[in-house]
Amino acid sequence: MDFDELKEAIAELAVKTVGDFVDQAQQDFSDFVADTKEKLAAWTKAAAEGLLSKDEFTMLVRMRAANAEMHALPALGIGQTRLERFRQGVISILVLAVSKSI
Repeated sequence: MDFDELKEAIAELAVKTVGDFVDQAQQDFSDFVADTKEKLAAWTKAAAEGLLSKDEFTMLVRMRAANAEMHALPALGIGQTRLERFRQGVISILVLAVSKSI
């Protein structure tokens, strides 16, 4: 799954979880990827080489996502439950994308 496909999947997730705030959701996702790009690349490589299991990769992404700051969506007053659904969906999409690539 390339970055454009990830963005499309995130847009679909955003429609389901945060309604009309797709642009802001994509911005928060893009910020997360930019902040985590090097780590995601290293973890993906390690998983592809068999140095990390899918569970270990998932745990690392979950830990990083838990610490990631969302700015665009909270500024709009999106509730914590909806934000968490979006965050968990992003994690699932990333883990699925990496699973398919290894």
